Amino acid sequence: MSYRKYLTAALESVPETIRERALEDFDGITGQITGFYLDAVEKLQAYFQIKKFYCVHGGDRDALKIWYEKRAAYIERGKVLRSLTRLPEKLEPVKDYISMPALPFYLFDSRHILQVDSVDETDSYRKCKKAHKNAFQMGCILIPELLSGDGIHTIYAAPTRWKEYGGFHDDGLSEGESQKYWK
Repeated sequence: MSYRKYLTAALESVPETIRERALEDFDGITGQITGFYLDAVEKLQAYFQIKKFYCVHGGDRDALKIWYEKRAAYIERGKVLRSLTRLPEKLEPVKDYISMPALPFYLFDSRHILQVDSVDETDSYRKCKKAHKNAFQMGCILIPELLSGDGIHTIYAAPTRWKEYGGFHDDGLSEGESQKYWK
C-alpha cells in the first residue's frame, strides 16, 4: 500500500485514463506478490504458531484503519511531520514507513518492540522511535543486505543483470532453509 501511494503521487499529472490503467496493472502485480508472501507467512505461522501474530497488508482494510487511526496521535504532529520529508508527494508513504515498526503497539498495545530488519531501515527505526518517544521501548537488530552476483552491490541496489530473483522453492525459502524448517 505504501508503494501504491508513491505511484499515485508520481502519476498525479498523467492523464486519468493512463493513471487508472497503470494503477490497475500495479494492483494486479502487487496482488500476486502479496499472495506469495501471505502463502509463505501462512506456512511459517503454521510451523511456529506465534500466539500474538498479525500480518498487515493492503488487502486488510480493518487492520489498516486501526493502524492509521492509532498512529495519528504520534505521526500527525507538526514537529514529526516536518521531520519526515520535504516532498509533499512522498509524505503519505513515508508516514507508513516510519509508523510500521510501531504496529505491535497499535494492534496489541505492546510496550516492548524489537525490530529485526535490514540496515536500509535505520532511518525509519530512528524516526519511529523519536515520534513515539516514551509510548513503548524499542530496540532493533539491523542485518546487512546480501551482496549481489557482482560482489560489489547489495541485491537491492544492484544493476538488473546482477539481481537474484530465483533459486527458491515453492515455499519461498531456499532449499537449505526449507529443509531446516519443514523437516
